[in-house]
Amino acid sequence: GDTGKAILNYRRAERFIPNDINLQQNLNFAESRCVDKIEPKPQTLVFRILFFWHYDIGGMTRAWLFTALFGLLWVFASIYLVKRKVWVRYVTLSCAVISLLLLCSLAVEAYQQSHIRSGVILENEVVGRKGDSMTFEPTFKEPLHAGVEFNLVEERKGWFYIELADGRRCWIPETAAEMI
Repeated sequence: GDTGKAILNYRRAERFIPNDINLQQNLNFAESRCVDKIEPKPQTLVFRILFFWHYDIGGMTRAWLFTALFGLLWVFASIYLVKRKVWVRYVTLSCAVISLLLLCSLAVEAYQQSHIRSGVILENEVVGRKGDSMTFEPTFKEPLHAGVEFNLVEERKGWFYIELADGRRCWIPETAAEMI
């Protein structure tokens, strides 16, 4: 019955069991119960399509794949030094390219986890404001509701400056949300 807390805790659990099917189903159900349907920016959708493996394959699996392919890269590179076969060169290059992509994916994920703080609105309704005080005008016509996810842009005493998935930004009281 508490959509905001449900989404918050499912997101927290996602860090420990990232590819759990039951967790994803429960998270999707909780997200479907949200009042606000905020569509991500078009660029985000393009990135999710182009780099599907970054989003669909868990970090630990990508790390193991990187390790295996990087090892194979050196094995095939050594073989190529001895036997100058064309197919060995192509296999070596393929291993190198895929290893590089996986390494970049892991680096991006590490950066996001250390620099981007996400949160969820917990209050039933919260008015997004243009500044960090109740005296500022509302940013949107409608209030934001429990379950809306955001990225923290800035934090001031008692206030969060947040960015929604569609790129809109506003200030909300710190008590209205909790960080993942």
